[in-house]
Order: sequence, then C-alpha cells, then structure tokens
Amino acid sequence: METLRAEGQFFYVRYNPWAEVPGLVHGVSLRLPERGRGEGLPFLGAELAARGFRDAFRLAQVHGQRVVDVGLLEGALGEAFSLEHVLEGDGLVGVAPGLAAVVSAADCVPVFVLARKARAWALLHAGWRGIAAGVLQAGLARLAELAGAAPQELEIYLGPAICGACYEVGREVAVWLGVQGPETPGFAGRTPGDGWKIDLRALLAQRAQELGVPAASIAVSRWCTRCHNDLFHSFRAEAEAGLGRMWAFMGFAATESQT
Repeated sequence: METLRAEGQFFYVRYNPWAEVPGLVHGVSLRLPERGRGEGLPFLGAELAARGFRDAFRLAQVHGQRVVDVGLLEGALGEAFSLEHVLEGDGLVGVAPGLAAVVSAADCVPVFVLARKARAWALLHAGWRGIAAGVLQAGLARLAELAGAAPQELEIYLGPAICGACYEVGREVAVWLGVQGPETPGFAGRTPGDGWKIDLRALLAQRAQELGVPAASIAVSRWCTRCHNDLFHSFRAEAEAGLGRMWAFMGFAATESQT
C-alpha cells in the first residue's frame, strides 16, 4: 500500500493507490538524523519546485479546526517555497494546480483527502485536540464548499502516526474524544494505572464514515511513528527534539506530466 521513496536528497513515504493520479504529488518525509531540526524542509521545497509548483505553504499549527484555501495565500510571502508560517490553522485545501500544502507531524495524524474527479484535495493535521475540535469535519466541509465534492466522492489516506498501542492518554482526553470503552471506535486498551490507549486513526476513520465517506475509500498507514522511530520522528519517543522535523505534503502540479 505504501512505498519508501527517494527523489534526489528527499526521502518520503508515498501512498501507492494515488501514484497514478495525474499531477498529484503527496507523501510524508522520512527521518534523516544527520541533518538536524527541520531536516527535510529545504529538500522538500526543492522537490516541489522541480515538480512545477508555483508556491507551497504551511501554517502555524494550533491543534484546532481552521482549514485554509491555499489559493488565498498565493503570493502572500513574496517568495516561493520559503515555507514560513502565514497564519494559524491546522488544515489546507486546494482546488488550483501549482499550489501545495505542507503540514508538520510527529505522532499526530496527517490526513490526506482527495477529491479525484474534482482534482481537489485537503491536508489536515489531526492530533486529539484537533479531532475533538472537528478538523476533519471542517476539512470535508471546505472541499464541498470550494470544489463541490460530496463525501461519497472522497478518498482518505491516514498517514504515518502513533498507533493505539503506543498512544496513552488520561481519562479526560478519552472523554473529549467521546471514547467510553471497548465498544467505542478508537478504544485501544487500558494501562495498569488510570490511563487509556486511543487509536486516533481508527477514530478518524469512523468519523469519516459517519460523514459519508465510504469505508472502502479510507486507508490507514501501516506505520507507527513511535514503533518505527528509526524511520519517523515521534514526540512520544523524542519529546521536543521530534517536533518540526517531519512533513506531510500534497498538491497537484501545474502540469500533469510532472508527477
């Protein structure tokens, strides 16, 4: 389902079923310990430029539900691929070719949403706070608003993130997420103390289905960022050192030939 790939000095994971979608560029960067903080960002920028993108954007992520149309940001920085923060938010949506989104992830779920027929997309950053706030609902609503894409037409790829066995939280987090016990989607077990284990991707998959996305159109990455800390960065494994170093990206190139 997924392939580890290298493009020059940029290394990433790609979701194979989307590899043949004309013009679509997407993936999650891999860990490169020798390069330091933000290690893959300049290489990602160079790769997107080589693919014919006019500009790329990332947000100051705040674990909320704000989803921004990248078309509104074009030219805002005055320089292509600087990838500086433009404004606060946790999702980007695109309906025009040549503009890409970049989202930071380190255990939180990078949610890729494709409206294949409309050639539109959304890329969301979904930690537990964003899920509770409704970032998935906001992303799908923006796609419907901007591209007329109904949930039944969407495909979702839930990228590399911390798995349920590794993600331990307090009871209050489970309450915020609506997880009440084994019968609830997202429940992954209890800890010896009073902790709960939550599978964020299972929870997102269930919520996507409740919003009308077909179960067959939702895919979950096999990779856990903490279990595979040799390949990915993980806040739970590395604390602050794992932040700002792993990147999800998505967009349609300006020309279909540059896939």
